[in-house]
Amino acid sequence: MNLSALSHKLLVIALLALITLAFIPIAGLPYHRAVSETMDAGHFPAFMIITLCAYILLKRAAVPRPLLIATLSSICLALAIELIQPFFSRTQSSRDFFVGNLGILAAAIGIHFRRYPQWWLKPMLVTATLVIFAGIATPAYREWLAVAWQHRQFPVLGDFENTQDLRLWDPTDPDSHSPTRISRSVDHASHGKHSLMIEAGLSSWPGIVNNTGDMNWAAFKNLRFDIYNPTEPFILHLRVDDNQDIDDYDERFNNQVTVETGRNEIAIPLSAVEVQRPMRRLHLNAVRRIVLYLDAQPAPRTFYIDHIRLE
Repeated sequence: MNLSALSHKLLVIALLALITLAFIPIAGLPYHRAVSETMDAGHFPAFMIITLCAYILLKRAAVPRPLLIATLSSICLALAIELIQPFFSRTQSSRDFFVGNLGILAAAIGIHFRRYPQWWLKPMLVTATLVIFAGIATPAYREWLAVAWQHRQFPVLGDFENTQDLRLWDPTDPDSHSPTRISRSVDHASHGKHSLMIEAGLSSWPGIVNNTGDMNWAAFKNLRFDIYNPTEPFILHLRVDDNQDIDDYDERFNNQVTVETGRNEIAIPLSAVEVQRPMRRLHLNAVRRIVLYLDAQPAPRTFYIDHIRLE
């Protein structure tokens, strides 16, 4: 296979992969944070390949100034993807555009300096490219470390003794004007030395969410967790999703408990989680998401949660 044919195939593969991944909604996927970070990092090598292959094809076709055209075309493609993504339930990201352009720049610099005679130039460019990509891929690496930690500590879903737990639990309302804030705390721990302090904001549904990644709860009887409430009682809602379509309220488990002042030990029978919905049984062997949230609050509220586990 000659270089032109190989470049053509690589260009087609890179374009199809990039466009497909760019327009797949990821919010409902297992481990969506780790998947999202991995996709973001993938912009760098994808646009390197696209720019390189486009340059080779343009040069073989004797198009004037092939490097400039390949570079500008790749930049336009990166911009077009970000502009179109909101129509496919994806979010525009200046970071993705920046990372893609770093890949384009790396390819353009490599092409421009490829014929320079200095022996040290190529190793230096390769090393610089790998260092840049390592920095870009670090967030994805950290998210997958958290996923591995989640599997190691299962059936504990959160005891907050390790900072990795903060990558597994997110506020439900990060884009709110008054978002919920979460942090590890040494106060009111019921197990170990740390709890999760939740400072509920003023959004419609302040709380926390854990994307569990289709974990198997079928062998357990109860979902348990401990809450310390330093103020007046409030209602805490619990939502559990499986790996099916959960847009319909009746397609998921929904419950609520009263959290009294002081320490509370909450136990939710998984038999109730499985059969509560009128439309179908929840798949306990593929639980994808847990959400703990409050109704809209007139003022910020702080409480502590610890030792979330299955028994």
